[in-house]
Amino acid sequence: MARLIILQGPPCSGKTTWARGQVAGKTDRVIVSPDEIRHALGDYWIPQREKLVADTEAFLLDRALKMDYTVISDATNFDDKRIAFLRQMAEKHDAPVDVKTLYVGYREAVRRDANADRRHHLGEEAIRQFYERRYAKQLAEELASPAAPAPPARTARLVTDAEGEPIWIPDADDADNVKTLSMLHYKPSDIALVLEVPESEMRRHIADPNSPIFRAYHQGRLQSEQALRSRVTAIAESGEEWAVRQVASWDRERLKEELGFQK
Repeated sequence: MARLIILQGPPCSGKTTWARGQVAGKTDRVIVSPDEIRHALGDYWIPQREKLVADTEAFLLDRALKMDYTVISDATNFDDKRIAFLRQMAEKHDAPVDVKTLYVGYREAVRRDANADRRHHLGEEAIRQFYERRYAKQLAEELASPAAPAPPARTARLVTDAEGEPIWIPDADDADNVKTLSMLHYKPSDIALVLEVPESEMRRHIADPNSPIFRAYHQGRLQSEQALRSRVTAIAESGEEWAVRQVASWDRERLKEELGFQK
């Protein structure tokens, strides 16, 4: 059944990251983003192309909803005319509408906008104007309070090689996050999405025994497996047949490995 999710929020509030997390591994969900359409057409901001951007977005929304996809509209989505357009598109296909709002403070938005990994930058003045229009009260309160000290600068995590291909240099925070996500059974592709690094680089590190990501990923999986086996063993001790069979299977695997047989 078709469904439309309208994201709302200031620039750099995490809308695109949230949307990508929602469609990862799903075949019935898509993102329709004016920004991504602009990037696909060439240089990001060409006023003469905005009519083409709007027409392309309308076409994608119409086709995706007609084909019963859950569609995530990834944009700031505050203009009344735009919200009316999105709701009319949903009504055309009898699709329910959900609105999800994400918010970050002005200073944090400016900090994120300056991140070198972003595909385009709005600049502090444009972000400030947005907050003055949409979040005047929150902006005034934030500017009236002293700014929090800047966090220690992190070592650059993404650099490029001689061919311009991205290379990921993970830090301690990355390793901790990989271990946690691995314990929660996230796939390498999903972990790469959460950490915002290339999937190819995530898989390269996971396959490299000398990488801290290799150790973090496999430690997370082993700890998760340990917790699972402890629960199943406890159930087997109560006589539950399926658990007894599973523990016996693990014992056979262990014995084969101890005797040098291939698994």
